[in-house]
Formats: sequence, C-alpha cells, structure tokens
Amino acid sequence: MPVWTSGSKRSRSWVRTIPITDDDIKAIGKDPKTALKFPPKYGFGDNAYVVHLDISHQLHCLNTLRFIAWGQFDEAAKQPYSDLHWHHVAHCTEVLRENMMCSADLDVVTSNWKETQDVPFADFNLNKKCTDAEMLIQPQDMREVPMEDEITGSMGFTRWTWNMDMRMTTLLEVPPEHIIKISAE
Repeated sequence: MPVWTSGSKRSRSWVRTIPITDDDIKAIGKDPKTALKFPPKYGFGDNAYVVHLDISHQLHCLNTLRFIAWGQFDEAAKQPYSDLHWHHVAHCTEVLRENMMCSADLDVVTSNWKETQDVPFADFNLNKKCTDAEMLIQPQDMREVPMEDEITGSMGFTRWTWNMDMRMTTLLEVPPEHIIKISAE
C-alpha cells in the first residue's frame, strides 16, 4: 500500500494500543499511580494500563507528517489546520529527530554520476542490517485492543470520552513551557 494511500485500514495501522499490568508498569520504572488505565468498557478489570511500543508512536508521528505532505489524498483532513495541529506536527518532528539521533545510522552513503544528472547523486542503495520490526510488532498485534470505534480525527488520534473518576489518582504537573494555549477556532 503506497504511503500516500488513505483509508481506515491505513490509519488503523498507525495506532496499536495494548494492555499491561501494574507489575509491568513497575518493571519499566514507572509509577502505576500516574499511568493511564483502560476504561471499564474494555473488560480488563482494574489492572490494565494503556500502553504502546515506541515504534507505534514513531509511526504515528511519521503518519502525521505524511498527512502534511499528502493531505490532499486524505478525505478526512480538516484545513486550515489549528494551532494544536501545528504543535502536534512540531512534537512529531522532534520525536523523529530525537529517535534518529538516538539510533544514529552510521551507514556510509557514496555518490556517483548519473546520465540524467548535472551533479553527483547520492546512492542510497545501502546494505542495511535492520531490526525485524514486523517480528516485534506481531506479538503486539495479538494483544492489540481494537479501538476503531474510538478513533476520530484525520491523524489517527485515539480519543476516549474520559469520565473524571477515570482519571489517574496522581495528576502530574505540567511544566510551564509545555502548556499550550489553544484558541477556540
């Protein structure tokens, strides 16, 4: 399926949410009191926390940038975009930059002359040794919580209607530099 293809199957492929327990939360060094739990309607009981692998977040961010590049192919895109949308784009750009810097690819790219080019052209045909992402994602797919009814918005955002009693027991303080004032447009 080409990257610019739209549709619910493509959008769903960017959102993969799975449940884990409070022991799992503690094992990754997080506090269950501050972690988001699944709403009761999913039937996991009181010990199921909403998580996703970071690769899913990275793919979500790539998808966000994909919508910017190929928005005209997305029938659900709402333009002009809001301030919140552009903050989200900036966030996703930074997430992808951080991940690239963290796992800096040190493959060497040569350049060569092409008959149709007036300048040397980079040869991106590299011999890569890649992580088998599908092998990592497949077990997650088996635990994935189908949330098609929860997905709204053109960028694959997962939105739930949260009741106040479903909020985490400990609210985290937001640093002032992370507070975004969004105008009602």
